[in-house]
Amino acid sequence: MTGKPLQKRVQAPHRIVVDGLPRGDAYRSFFLNSPNTVVLVRPDGTVLDVNPAAEKLFRKPAAKLIGLHQRFLHPEWDRHLESMRFRRHADSCLHGQSVRSETYVASGRREIPVEIITQIVKVNGQTCVQGIFRDISDSYKIQKSLTASIKRYHSLFNCMTEAFALHEAIMDSHGRPRDYRFIEINPAFEKHTGVSRKQLLGKTFRQVFKREDPLWVRIYGDVVLTGKPIAFEHYSVYLKRYFQVFAYSTGPGQFASVFSDITERREAENALRYNEERLRALVEASSQILWSTDSRGYLKQIHTSVPFSGIPIKKLLGLGWIQVVHPDDRPKVIHAWRRCVKERSLYLCEYRLRRSDGEYRYMLSRGVPIFTPEGRVKEWIGVCTDVTDQKRLEHERRRFSELMMRAREEEKRQLSSLLHDEMGSWTVSLSSALVLAEGSVRAGRTREALSTLGRARRLIKTMASQSRALSVDLRPPAMDISGLSGALSDLVSRLRAVVKPDIKLKLCLPDEREIDGWVKIVAYRIVQEALTNALKYANARSVSVSANITGETGKLLRLRIADDGRGFDVQKPRLRRDSLGLRIMKNEAESAGGIWAVESAPGKGTVIWAQFPLGRRNGGKNAY
Repeated sequence: MTGKPLQKRVQAPHRIVVDGLPRGDAYRSFFLNSPNTVVLVRPDGTVLDVNPAAEKLFRKPAAKLIGLHQRFLHPEWDRHLESMRFRRHADSCLHGQSVRSETYVASGRREIPVEIITQIVKVNGQTCVQGIFRDISDSYKIQKSLTASIKRYHSLFNCMTEAFALHEAIMDSHGRPRDYRFIEINPAFEKHTGVSRKQLLGKTFRQVFKREDPLWVRIYGDVVLTGKPIAFEHYSVYLKRYFQVFAYSTGPGQFASVFSDITERREAENALRYNEERLRALVEASSQILWSTDSRGYLKQIHTSVPFSGIPIKKLLGLGWIQVVHPDDRPKVIHAWRRCVKERSLYLCEYRLRRSDGEYRYMLSRGVPIFTPEGRVKEWIGVCTDVTDQKRLEHERRRFSELMMRAREEEKRQLSSLLHDEMGSWTVSLSSALVLAEGSVRAGRTREALSTLGRARRLIKTMASQSRALSVDLRPPAMDISGLSGALSDLVSRLRAVVKPDIKLKLCLPDEREIDGWVKIVAYRIVQEALTNALKYANARSVSVSANITGETGKLLRLRIADDGRGFDVQKPRLRRDSLGLRIMKNEAESAGGIWAVESAPGKGTVIWAQFPLGRRNGGKNAY
């Protein structure tokens, strides 16, 4: 029965039910002094009486509460449901039960959560439904806060990127941890390990990770036994990953672990360490000097395999390195370095550094600035390379080029002199002889004319001989007719006719078609130059020349020219002509892809070797 509010409230004393009880009555004392709200209601829901605490809870005087239907004690949105709940509770109470429920009551404009304990009581001869209301606002707040906290915990637990696991230690008979069981894990644990929650929960470490390092059990066992947290990094053999772990005790026999996958970081660190070791090995294997400075340009580190200057590195730091720079180079070096530091540009400078033995070596120094993300110079790093040998080689190359040019000019001068002086004088003599012969013929002096013509014929023969010798020196005609064998034979024959020393020639060139044309010319020039040196400058009494093809596969043309002349020190030729001739032969051999060598000593003659591939190789120099 929902009922309607009474149109006309019962005009009754302040306490309709309880005031009728004797003053010493226990229930009366409980009703009036209880800190909780007590409401007496008829079985039909009409409020019979309320205690003083009810006036505070509902914020109404008792007179306005008595006579109302109990549903009006609740918020408007809950009144219909509250009526139905009251009927169920009253019926239960009439059958001897006590009912506990939680609901809201209207307290002025507020809605307050309350706990209601409902039971049947008889007061002053009336059967009433007694409801004891207890304000549970604080409990609701605590519960609400706890619920929110639990939600946040679950959100953090489920969304955290680090893996989390709660474990229970399993002890052996001696009280030492021998394994541990998985009690709880978060989703990140599944992601990091690749093992599902279903496969882990309730299982032990050794059951799931059978081939894993037992060090995990020992480390976690120490946490359980000592209660001290630990942070460490370790490699998982089973997962083949590196992990950063933090473990702590959560209670007797239990611990938690939080870890993250650091494999990429460790691999990057290993790669960096490997590159540093490679760089260190490269520095130690090279003659270069690596250096670095601070942002202001003051030297802070030097890396070199062998101490260069002989001065302790500490004394070279800052600007101390200037003391080993050649005095003539210091102004240039300081100016270039200050300009690069000011402009934050690349540094490139060549100067001389004093080595520990006192020799000044040419160094090419290169440096680059290293910038921070904000664009400021963090440091400078650079390298000094010893270029002394390169500069010497460059100087030698230039000197040799000059000698070659001078030699060519000398050949041109000699050729010009020959053409101008000898050929010119012979041409004049021939012309004069012909004029005289012509005059004698016209005068009828036949005998005299014939004599003059004979002299002219001899001049023509001499001119032809000299022209042929000049032609042979420039390019032997026999090379085009009978190949290298014919050209060398012709060269030796001509020399035998004009010199006393014995010249022996041994040839074994069965098929010259295999030999490249340029290789033939270079081989001829080397033999020609070697014979000229031996006969003209070494005062040799005998010379032997051999040329042969060797090897079944990868055939080679080998030359050997040996004499018994005065010889010389190969490292220090006495005559400039010797040095130039050797260089010419060496360069000619390399131009044909061959190699060349000389053996000689003072008083012991000279042997010249040369070797060529039959077909000329691209790139000139050969690796034989």
